[in-house]
Amino acid sequence: MELPKGTLKGLARVVAPLSFWMAAGWAAYPTLIKKIMDAAGETVNMNEINPFSLFMVIACIVAGTVLAVYGFTGNDATDAELLALAKRETLCPYCGKNLPEGSVQCPGCGNKIPQF
Repeated sequence: MELPKGTLKGLARVVAPLSFWMAAGWAAYPTLIKKIMDAAGETVNMNEINPFSLFMVIACIVAGTVLAVYGFTGNDATDAELLALAKRETLCPYCGKNLPEGSVQCPGCGNKIPQF
């Protein structure tokens, strides 16, 4: 199944700001770890924490930028395209199996299907 172009734009619009928020958290992480360790009287090797934190800040900013550009530019998928993806499914009220379109009797349990 191929999705129409622009189907995931709504998701990208939500995730992009969250990615920037994560970048801010990773930027604050080394400072917070240092303060927590000092308060606990422990030592921590900041040479291990700082590079990882910097990598995560850059990765989150890049991901957020890519998602923002995708989510906020171009055209969204139309409602008709999205509704075409959602196949209407009819289930047997007695056994719960999928029914072929237009059937009057369930192929699974043999019960007659009430027409609404």
